[in-house]
Amino acid sequence: MPRTAPLILLVVLAACTSERQSNPVRDAFAQALPAHSTEGTAVVLRFPAAQQRRATATLYRLPALEEVAWRFEAGSGSHERAVGFSGDEDMVFTLTADSALLALDLASGRSRVVDTSVALATVGPTGATFTVHYDGSVATVRQRSATPWEDGFPQLPIAAWGAARDRLGGIVVDDSGTTLMLLADGQPPVTQRLPPGDVSVSRWGDVAAVAADSGIYLFDPTGATPSRFVGLSVIPRRLGFSPSGHRIYVVGAWGTLVSVDRFGAAAVDSLELAGAARSMRVDPAGRLLLVEPELGGEIWIVDLLEWELAATVTGEWDTELPTVAADGTVLLRHDDEVLTLSPETFEPKGSAEDAAGDHWLPFAWDPRRPALEFAREGAPEEEEASEIIYVQVSSTSNRDWAASLADNLLRAGMRASVLDPRTPDEPFRVVLGPFPTRDEAEATGRTTGLPFWIFTVDTTTVDTAAVDTTSIF
Repeated sequence: MPRTAPLILLVVLAACTSERQSNPVRDAFAQALPAHSTEGTAVVLRFPAAQQRRATATLYRLPALEEVAWRFEAGSGSHERAVGFSGDEDMVFTLTADSALLALDLASGRSRVVDTSVALATVGPTGATFTVHYDGSVATVRQRSATPWEDGFPQLPIAAWGAARDRLGGIVVDDSGTTLMLLADGQPPVTQRLPPGDVSVSRWGDVAAVAADSGIYLFDPTGATPSRFVGLSVIPRRLGFSPSGHRIYVVGAWGTLVSVDRFGAAAVDSLELAGAARSMRVDPAGRLLLVEPELGGEIWIVDLLEWELAATVTGEWDTELPTVAADGTVLLRHDDEVLTLSPETFEPKGSAEDAAGDHWLPFAWDPRRPALEFAREGAPEEEEASEIIYVQVSSTSNRDWAASLADNLLRAGMRASVLDPRTPDEPFRVVLGPFPTRDEAEATGRTTGLPFWIFTVDTTTVDTAAVDTTSIF
């Protein structure tokens, strides 16, 4: 019997085999559960919905949603979607409301726009980041800059994903039907017509599955092998691949969950759910399957190892949540909170306030700077500082020269700005900061390799509103 968690989550765990009594593969998994990512600490980053100038994003450590004291620049515009995390560059990417791709450097906590007129963006399985513009043109993002491709899509695709070997896949729909395309910079695209139906693509982009009336079609995006058809006893409606790509999970029109062996091209197990599915998401570690029922309001969670319905909870489903983090923690949105659930008991482990339009991105990160120090709970409010502290690296009477230097420093990952003169005889000051303490300002100044001195603005004698800080952000 499924157990009901005291929260709003339904977990459906699906097994990978059909023979229950004697199956060496299943027995091996039972002896050693699939390991979640150990390449870093499981964290989740929240980008606030309504952005103000120099707004900050908040980082939490899982599973208890402990807030990290370090603050991250979130940019000055509102965010439409969290794109993903590139571990090679320690970068988190988001799409803003004005169609810009924003890169957040986790090491420095600074953000900058790396591409504009972006309609779609994705981080591939190798960490490569791709952007697709409204005209279908494509670029690869490396070292916080976008490199355009020679060729792109003939029009804006309805979906795009990164694949192995720095290739980009996409689905283009026009009057003649649906086309699967695989692009590689400097090479002609590979195109294949798809039948109508739900489409799912494996994590590495090496196979695409399409739901049909009596089974599923399997397509090789490279076109190297012909398509295959797997007949099923259910009418497929929703599809999802296991992380390794060897299993395809299919929910039929009347709620039957089927596990399909991709290489054997046959169904290997089935499980009856309480109804049809509107959406589904596979745990990146391959242990849990999250299902949104057609009627909504609940989330089902299936254990793919035990092949049973594990829990049902009340929750909200959107493009980002619910999801499963690197340590197996389940994150879901409920009313005005984001909750974390244990992957074993589905009991609550933590919660954080959520606002409409907030975006949450879980990932595994091995931080060297900043250290994951937690914000103090119940700490007394600090008194307002009596001075604003900057690191000044240059002063000049030439406004354009000052702006150019600040822009170069910004491109190097520093939080640079120009302070306009307060009196006619003062220069334009190129500064870094502001900083909360002199010690932190001096430590930053020593890392620049430039001559510097500490410049302060006394807030008790100067109207800080009149101090014009022209930020390069």
